[in-house]
Amino acid sequence: MLEVFRSVHELGNDRVWLLVSLASAAVGGLLIYVAIGEKNATLASLIEISYPFFVALFAWIFFRETHFNLATIAGGLLILGGVLTVFVVNRG
Repeated sequence: MLEVFRSVHELGNDRVWLLVSLASAAVGGLLIYVAIGEKNATLASLIEISYPFFVALFAWIFFRETHFNLATIAGGLLILGGVLTVFVVNRG
């Protein structure tokens, strides 16, 4: 446990970013639970399961990094296709 505190201390000014990331993850988790309570679990899970697409998009926008190949593009299309399918079925 002491190593964890030592590692956090070594972050220096980046401790602020650690706190920001922890706070945003906590708020995101809380909002998922609120969404499940306010709407239905299916709709909330559709939003939650589409996050890899947005992670890849933001990595490209902010860092100009792309890790796209045929397999990742096919996987992303399958995820978005599944989200779309469940969304359309639940609307009708």
